[in-house]
Amino acid sequence: LQPRDTISFVINDDPKWYADNTGKLTIAYSAKVTGIVPTAPGVIANLYNTGVDDARQVLGDSIPDPHYKLATYPAGTVTPGVTTPNKDLAPINWVANTKTARWIGPNTASAVGPVGNYSYTTTFTLPQFSEASIVGELSVDDNITDIVLNGVSVGKPVALSSWWTKISRFSISTGFVVGNNTLEFKLHSIGGPTGLRIDSISGTYKQALLSTPIVVTVPPANAPTIPQGFHSPFSFTPSGAPVIQWNGYTYWAYSYTDNRMAMAIVAYDAKGQIVKQWQKPGARYLTSITVDAAGKTITLTGQANLTTVLSWDELKL
Repeated sequence: LQPRDTISFVINDDPKWYADNTGKLTIAYSAKVTGIVPTAPGVIANLYNTGVDDARQVLGDSIPDPHYKLATYPAGTVTPGVTTPNKDLAPINWVANTKTARWIGPNTASAVGPVGNYSYTTTFTLPQFSEASIVGELSVDDNITDIVLNGVSVGKPVALSSWWTKISRFSISTGFVVGNNTLEFKLHSIGGPTGLRIDSISGTYKQALLSTPIVVTVPPANAPTIPQGFHSPFSFTPSGAPVIQWNGYTYWAYSYTDNRMAMAIVAYDAKGQIVKQWQKPGARYLTSITVDAAGKTITLTGQANLTTVLSWDELKL
């Protein structure tokens, strides 16, 4: 049970039983809840198909993909990776672009690239979890050689003979980490047009309730929408902002645009929706977060090493 949970009962409808037992129902429970894992899975919110914008709308021709980076490529490749090919130059046998995904490849109108190995990377974040999985559809030109999660091969989740005329399903269930994850698709081209198309990608995870809040670093690309009136949290930590994760919620510490000496604590649920926010005076422009398990406090350090302290109780929702 959690505070404010609703409990329903079916009461015996016999009139005599009701008369004899009115007022005798007693409910007792312990307020201490440990080790419970929610049955409803969370959704990995920042997974995207290739060739779409942040709103998951398909991009036009020859536009850099905001979510997939052409990370490895032979000498002579024209970068960055872009949506491709232009409609009038599309290889006639490629799996067609759709309303939900587009091919991406070298930055040429016909997606031509040198012979060699290519890889495309995308990133996503996970809170504390007990298990996670990702599924999707993949097409490549010429052939997929490996899929790697956080630097480790996931074990050939699709046939290595998958080519540009096929749509292959892939599934990943191992190799995930708390915080930032990097998913890499490796392929080989024998010359001519080359590219990658990912469609219908989605991911879920089972949340694990934590006895202790943890601190993870989130890169700018994976940040949630910043509410009006707050500065970007990356002012002093441009490569990644420290955030607190606890029991399925992520807590960001924002500074106010009026530069008051305080931080706004904003709690997001697994879907990236704001569920609570409040003000803590004492510091601004967050640089680091430390957790004191013995004292059950969290210290937010900001500009000029000024600090503000949260108790764990303040994080309870």
